[in-house]
Amino acid sequence: MNRLPILLVLMVSPALFAGCSTNKTDPAEKELRESRWSSVRSQVAMRDARIHIAEGNYERAKRELDTALALGSDTPRLRLMLARLAIERGRYREARAHLDRTDALRPGLGETAMVRGLLAEVQGRWADAAGSYRLASARAPTNDQARLAEVRALRAADRDGEAQIAMAEHLRARPESAVLLAAAAEDALHRGESHRAVEYYDRSMQMAPAALDMQLARGLALHRGGHHEAAVEALAPHVKAGASKEAHLALARSALVLDRYDLSIRTLQALVHEHENDAEGWYELAAAYFLTDRPQLTLESLRQALALRPRYREAVELLGHLRLQAGQLNHALAAYHMALDLGASPEALGPVMQIARAGRAERSEQRRLPVRREDHVAQRDGYGAVPPPPPPPPMTPGS
Repeated sequence: MNRLPILLVLMVSPALFAGCSTNKTDPAEKELRESRWSSVRSQVAMRDARIHIAEGNYERAKRELDTALALGSDTPRLRLMLARLAIERGRYREARAHLDRTDALRPGLGETAMVRGLLAEVQGRWADAAGSYRLASARAPTNDQARLAEVRALRAADRDGEAQIAMAEHLRARPESAVLLAAAAEDALHRGESHRAVEYYDRSMQMAPAALDMQLARGLALHRGGHHEAAVEALAPHVKAGASKEAHLALARSALVLDRYDLSIRTLQALVHEHENDAEGWYELAAAYFLTDRPQLTLESLRQALALRPRYREAVELLGHLRLQAGQLNHALAAYHMALDLGASPEALGPVMQIARAGRAERSEQRRLPVRREDHVAQRDGYGAVPPPPPPPPMTPGS
């Protein structure tokens, strides 16, 4: 008898029997497979919902989240997503219901308080929003965004004093937070406390690598505080394409105070190249050209500024100075009269108008007047804006 087929049968049979046994329905295994599939499907639905929310497709996002909920994923994370989505859709009662369910699933969650603050904020209930954000920061002490949101909500509720107290409290609680220090610096800058703003920016930059925006903001604070050398040092390496108009102007104005005309003009040229419809940039460039005795470039830049803003008082004044410098006395007087109509100071323009009238009486329109640059660039407003350059001095006999 051939024993080989028998051995083969004995070897194969257990596998066949095993295969037959796995085909039998096992309720526990089936339930496990279904549970795993539901979990995976829920995760996919939530992922797709986030994508749809980012795209602004809230209806599709809602369908995906409802699918996840129907599959049994009633979790705090899902409920918070549903609450945020309801807020986006303006369904505030629905959002509140999802937040209540989140509290029931996991009490004391900091993110729940954050979303409650957002809900109050979009409804204009700023005091309630501030309370929710304070609760969120208490539940999650390292959540600096919650602390800043509380300060913002207090300001929106016209409770500026409480907002300043809250900011001071948060800084005492987290003195090492670069985010809070940067926010405190920005707040000080808006209040006109440039020196304190620089202090906060310096501390913030010690705590974390400084982002470009923070470096530019620090330079702006230095400029507004009158630290022009430090401002140029801080701003010059970073004011490039894409930097804000404010950063360009701060660098150009500080450079002008330091008589660094080339840097000032290059910066303003870059500004008007990037923002060609900015009348202020063209005026500042014209003033810089005037102070370096380049009348043709001054006139071209003034024409750009006045084409964009015909009633630009400072530009009209500068045009009068330019005409006076060139001996075009009638044109100078016309520009000065227009500047007065636009609100220029009669006390400031009176002397130069007298010069123009005297020159016209002497029939001296063709005589070119000397130009003298005075220290007027040091007389700036709180933001360092360049005033109209001074007129040339009176003519002396024989000049």
